[in-house]
Amino acid sequence: MALIGLVRVSTSAQDTRRQHDALDPICIQVFEETVSGTLAVERRPGLTAALAYLRPDTDDMLTVQEVDRLGRNL
Repeated sequence: MALIGLVRVSTSAQDTRRQHDALDPICIQVFEETVSGTLAVERRPGLTAALAYLRPDTDDMLTVQEVDRLGRNL
């Protein structure tokens, strides 16, 4: 099993360092995006890339620091 990280902020004025500090040491790959969490998956390049990176037939897990980084409309 491998952890795949996703770091998301809504605007370029926001800092991603806190999320990277939490995820970089434990994830084999961390994807980052600067978009609204309300967008559909196909309009979220970082999330799309992270999901595509997950290997079939493994227990890879998408990991975020806080659930609201995954999306606002769960």
